[in-house]
Order: sequence, then structure tokens, then C-alpha cells
Amino acid sequence: MDQDTTVSLVLLFIIAGGGLVAFGGLTLFGHHLFFKTKNQAILGICAGLVLLGALEIRFYASSASFFANQKVVVGYCHFEAEKANPGQRGTKSDAINRSIAACLSKEGYEWSPDHRRCKEAPLAMNEYCYLPTAFFSRLITKMQLVFE
Repeated sequence: MDQDTTVSLVLLFIIAGGGLVAFGGLTLFGHHLFFKTKNQAILGICAGLVLLGALEIRFYASSASFFANQKVVVGYCHFEAEKANPGQRGTKSDAINRSIAACLSKEGYEWSPDHRRCKEAPLAMNEYCYLPTAFFSRLITKMQLVFE
């Protein structure tokens, strides 16, 4: 999605969501400007909160976190593993892979070979082979991986 479309949608969501919440609240206080009944007002408030919540999740999920951060952490762990085991580079030893997996486990990630790109190359340094252990981060990362 290009930047102009994103800005337009953000404005639309803020105006629509905020408007629904505001007009719903006014209706509950007896000012029937937009909604005619309390049930309509409550549904309007709920719809407005859903729009604003979706916008918040969009902003939160697009930041440099979740899968983008996971790539950085895998790179960091790979660097640390090679720094800790300099004699193991280029050998058939599994020390670097174990060190990467231990580092990622310490950082809050677990091995998950379900993604198709992990099945192509199930290596310890493949960022597609891990998922966060925290529930919300795991949920957002799984959603992001659907599009990868």
C-alpha cells in the first residue's frame, strides 16, 4: 500500500471511529444528533472502538518489531555464536547451530519448522524457523508470515 493511500485510510479511520464513539456517547447522554436509539448508540460506540483498535494494531504491527525484529535477533545470535565459536566456522560441528538456538531461546523465540521457507532450509540461522513465545507477538508474527 502506498503512502498516500495509507494516510487517507488513517484519516478516514480516525474520523469515522472517533465520530462513531463521540456521537454514540452524545446519544447516551440524551443528545440525539446521529443515532436515534440507545442500542444504535452502543453499536456505534462498539464499531468506532473496533475501527480505532484496528488502526492501533496496524500502527503497532508496522513498527520495527515482530518479524522485522526477529530478523535482527537471528542476525545478532548468529554473530554472537560465531564470535563465541571461532574455530567451528566452516566445520561440520553443530556448536554454532546449538549456540544460535540457545541465544534465540534466551531472547524469547522457539523453533517452529512449519513455515514453507523453513522447510526449504531448516537451519538454525533461518529467521522463518522461529516464532516468539509471547502470545501477542506470536499472533502478529504469524499474521506477518502469511504474507512472506
